[in-house]
Amino acid sequence: MRNLYNSFFLGNIMRKRTGGIIFIIFVIAFIGSYYTVPKFKMFVDANTALVTSLGVLIGVFLWWYSNQSEKKTQEETLEKKITTILSPISGLCLGRDTELSQLENDLKHKNVLLIKGIAGIGKTTLGLKFRDRLKEKGYQTFWHQFDSQSYESLLLNLSEYLEARGSLSAVHLKDQEKKPGERLKIAVQELCHYPTVVFLDNFQVFEDDSDFKIFTDYLRNSHLVIMSRSQPEFLSEDYENLEYLDRDSSVELLRTLKVKESQEVLEKIYEKTRGHPWSLMCFKELSRVLPVRNLLEELPDFSKEQQTYISEQCWEHLGKSERDFLMRASVFTKPLNFDALRVCSKAGLSEILISLAESFYLMKRGDSYHIHDIIKDFAFLKLREDQELYVEAQKEAADYYQERLSAENLLLIYHHLREAGDHREAVNSIVHNIVYFWREGFWSDVRGVLEESLDFSKDEKVIAGIYYDLGTIVRRLGEWDRAIEYYAKNLEISEKLGDVHVMASTYNNLGVIYDSKGEWDRAIEYYEKSLEIFEKLEEIHGIAGTCNNLGLVYYRKGEWDRAIEYYEKSLEVSEKLGDVHVMAPTYRNLGGIYRSKGEWDRAIEYYEKDLEVSEKLGDVHSMALARYGIANILSDKKEFDDALKLYFKSEKVLKNLGDKFNLMNVYHNLALCHEDMNQEEKAKEYRQKSEELRKQLGIENP
Repeated sequence: MRNLYNSFFLGNIMRKRTGGIIFIIFVIAFIGSYYTVPKFKMFVDANTALVTSLGVLIGVFLWWYSNQSEKKTQEETLEKKITTILSPISGLCLGRDTELSQLENDLKHKNVLLIKGIAGIGKTTLGLKFRDRLKEKGYQTFWHQFDSQSYESLLLNLSEYLEARGSLSAVHLKDQEKKPGERLKIAVQELCHYPTVVFLDNFQVFEDDSDFKIFTDYLRNSHLVIMSRSQPEFLSEDYENLEYLDRDSSVELLRTLKVKESQEVLEKIYEKTRGHPWSLMCFKELSRVLPVRNLLEELPDFSKEQQTYISEQCWEHLGKSERDFLMRASVFTKPLNFDALRVCSKAGLSEILISLAESFYLMKRGDSYHIHDIIKDFAFLKLREDQELYVEAQKEAADYYQERLSAENLLLIYHHLREAGDHREAVNSIVHNIVYFWREGFWSDVRGVLEESLDFSKDEKVIAGIYYDLGTIVRRLGEWDRAIEYYAKNLEISEKLGDVHVMASTYNNLGVIYDSKGEWDRAIEYYEKSLEIFEKLEEIHGIAGTCNNLGLVYYRKGEWDRAIEYYEKSLEVSEKLGDVHVMAPTYRNLGGIYRSKGEWDRAIEYYEKDLEVSEKLGDVHSMALARYGIANILSDKKEFDDALKLYFKSEKVLKNLGDKFNLMNVYHNLALCHEDMNQEEKAKEYRQKSEELRKQLGIENP
């Protein structure tokens, strides 16, 4: 250990010295040039302030570069040392040959497999070994570890995995307007086309796992392997628990861990622990500080009492800094990266990590560090005994995620602040950053958080914001009546507070709901209320958006001239603002109206404007829709060859993006186009493609 620390210490000195050497070389070169190059001397003398500023900037940059290099090198060096320490047990799966063979055999005739057993029995180790063996045989595998009862992150990770495999439908796993259960069904359908062995670890976190029954009902060509402490309720077949290690495997493990005792003593250790892998590893750790014979005498027979005794003894023989680190780390629900490790350590991070790795309390998998569940749970219990430290640790975890904002991390911030007792700040962290959820997802999760927050929020403005956000979430999920209830509650509070800006936005959203329900007159009523307030506030973004919505609802009513009036008003405002994001769809909507009116040249003019703006934005989806609109008009004009070229361009993009709805329409119009060209075979081919997509989307024939 001393050599490890010494080499680490010397490495730090050398890295710091490197930054200093670079700076000294720069200074020497500068002074040398000043006295030996006349033109350089003249420039410096004439621009003293500029040169001084540049010198300071270069010095700061070199200092920053040196620190960043030092930080990176420190991480790499430490990771290598930890890997070296863990290498004797890395991938070790002693005494599990029978289980591995059984899993391989089950894989031939079962789609769902379960590795079940008590904590510390080696479920994850066996799962990892099984995965590695399958990889060697050419199987495609996917691994996910749950840290909460949400499976949103599973869907997002599966989406990326399936997209990389070539799935066009994988993008729908991120579609928050579909409920998680619907998206899980899509995932299973795609896995049928892209054979994969999916590993789900830590499955016991789910109280309700009924959504996963979709795997047993529909999964084909792929396999699901679950690791759990308990039997998942959705599985009808009852599985046996993973057995303890046998005598020979236990003795072999102890020898691998370098427990230098006689065969007789090693067998006695096995008898005391019954071959429980975690107990054997802890026994090895305790044998470094306590006589083995004393341990055997004092250790209770295998039971919960033995587990408690082992945990207490291991904890007692840790250093103060190691205990403090483990307690702070125990509040993190996700695996830790190096920056998170720093948050948990107040001093001597390298020494702490090396020590915990030597005890096998800390493991490294991929880019993340994992603390063994048993020691982590015990550390958390110890932390709860110190309320002040508990609050401090939770707030530090929240601060860590605060610097790395994302939808998923905001949910973690909320959790940590709630645990710290800061309910108000927990709610504010969600409400003030709701835009992350609109962009990234986790709608069902944040919905639960917001509904829960209503129980303890006191600030009326915050409550109004919660109702608004809840209304928006359930509206996008298609729960229109529930959304109307939430928006009504928001309006009641906003009117009381005189918050007219929020009222305008809420009226607009109510208009969207009634528009979606086909209650167009009611939609117009709310849009006009919204527009009236936005005009009084001179809120031009709101005016443009609401006018666009009014144009759309009048178009649906067949009142085309009134629709054009509002679209042009929206365009007038958005063009003044240079708001191309509003301009592009408005041009497209106008193109649609003029096509319906039979004014084809005017329609093409607007579609071309849409295409021009979309090209500037690099928005390939809008470009595809603009080309599709032009193709429809060319088809109406019987200019079939030009129409087909644009249809095919749109088809390619929409197919790559996985936009099944618009792709369905393209195929429908391609069929019509080929019918007009008297190419019945081609028309039939595209009708079939359109019908297939219609069925996938669950759309009834018009």
